[in-house]
Amino acid sequence: MKAKHLLLFSLILLLFPAAAFALDPASWFATIITNLINFVIWPIFAGASIIMFIVAGLYFVTSNGDPSKISTAKKMVIWAIIGVAIGLLAATLPFIIASFIPA
Repeated sequence: MKAKHLLLFSLILLLFPAAAFALDPASWFATIITNLINFVIWPIFAGASIIMFIVAGLYFVTSNGDPSKISTAKKMVIWAIIGVAIGLLAATLPFIIASFIPA
């Protein structure tokens, strides 16, 4: 039951800016999506990437010179860097595309 209340409260907070400024539906929907991305998806992404780097570091520390564990840790760091790069590209891609489209 608490999860439903939390979801309802979150939706009210996301919808509040649209209601307060009486935005048209297209702008209202864009506001909701922007708020979802800024306040839900980015913190999850940041937390997951930090956890991935910490786990890779723990693999390095606990490898005790075992080449297979060191190789696994290196692969984890590489994939974490690739994930961060893709996430940052996904965040900046709309602005890059918008700069090429005339207004």
